[in-house]
Amino acid sequence: QGTLNLCKSLEAAGASGLCVHGRTRHEKGSKTSNADWESIRIIKETLNIPVIANGGIESYEDVAACLATTKADAVMSAEAVLEYPALFSRPRKTNGNNLRPPNFNQ
Repeated sequence: QGTLNLCKSLEAAGASGLCVHGRTRHEKGSKTSNADWESIRIIKETLNIPVIANGGIESYEDVAACLATTKADAVMSAEAVLEYPALFSRPRKTNGNNLRPPNFNQ
């Protein structure tokens, strides 16, 4: 509820848009968990300004899933884009095979 009140206060103060990260300040490094897209959805439904969702965007498919879940106006990503700058591009097809980004976690 505290985060929602803060978002309302920012909107009331004149913010023309808001980027919301779906994790708490304690969820970083080895304590990182899945982004809470449902919380972003609640914020989006409450505010009357554009909301940009952040957190848990690691693939093009994640972009679509995040937008569908959060109803946000846009998404942003940081770390995944550093590993794969074409993250926001649709996967291209070549000879019937989708070109996918390399898996850096292997």
